Amino acid sequence: MTQTQTEITPNNASKSKSLGHAAAVLRVVTGVAFATSASFKLRTGHEGFTEVMTWMINEQWVENSFAFYRPFLDAVVIPNAELFSLLVTWGEAAIGAGFILGFATRATSAFALFISLNIIMASGAIPGAPQADWAFVIAIMTIFATRAGRVWGLDGAILSRFETRPWWSIFQ
Repeated sequence: MTQTQTEITPNNASKSKSLGHAAAVLRVVTGVAFATSASFKLRTGHEGFTEVMTWMINEQWVENSFAFYRPFLDAVVIPNAELFSLLVTWGEAAIGAGFILGFATRATSAFALFISLNIIMASGAIPGAPQADWAFVIAIMTIFATRAGRVWGLDGAILSRFETRPWWSIFQ
């Protein structure tokens, strides 16, 4: 055995398996949170969420948002609130499904990180909100780093079937 290889013992395998299961639980819980958020938006109806989103941006977020992000909110998001409400709603639904199913977990994590960071930049310093959003960012980065879709997820099932195809590894 070379110096760079680590001997796999039952103790190491058990720790690795426990980490994989913990990451899978984090993935599913985060997926349920995204799916719940999307479900609320879908139940209120497209027009209802568009109104809520526009009110939140105009009344709460614009004053608190990061200064470099305000022109984007004013010039792009607010005039196209209907489009952005659809993108947020269906984006959260897709992220929720991807995390719950453990499908394309790395790509799903990247998309979730993009949406979460945009929400943080838009909401700025609303009391209580950034802490929850930053917790999501940390959870998403953990899911990305641990390849959490391999345990209890479709990524693991697909990987076992396509082990010889390296292209799949970028998504899982």
